[in-house]
Amino acid sequence: MADARDIWVVAEVDGERLKEVTTEALCDAREQADRLGALVTVLVFGPAAEPMVSHLGNYGADRLLVAPGSAEQARSAERCAAVLGRALERETPRLVLFGATVLGRDIACRVAAVRNLAVANDCNWVRLSPDGAVEAAR
Repeated sequence: MADARDIWVVAEVDGERLKEVTTEALCDAREQADRLGALVTVLVFGPAAEPMVSHLGNYGADRLLVAPGSAEQARSAERCAAVLGRALERETPRLVLFGATVLGRDIACRVAAVRNLAVANDCNWVRLSPDGAVEAAR
């Protein structure tokens, strides 16, 4: 179960490889989680091959949530947003990081609209302050 301080990273994959934007977000999430005593969860939509899973662990993922499906389904913002929305009904992380990509922006905006959450796109950095406030800069 996610703690209110935990950080989630929405992974983007290209075939069986993680996109660089995912590893960048994961490294940032790991640094912040260590500072706050929180956990990092990575969400993967579609196939999650063992080499990729190991790679996520090497970059600091504590937990992995996989929504099985095809590579095509992993590129569907509508499907990814619905799956993420259902996950957020069960758990409440403090922060969810998305890549600054077309897919990442689309998923983030869909989830924010449906769940009445704030979204900040194209940020240079996003961080959680010790009191739990979310700070971001563009």
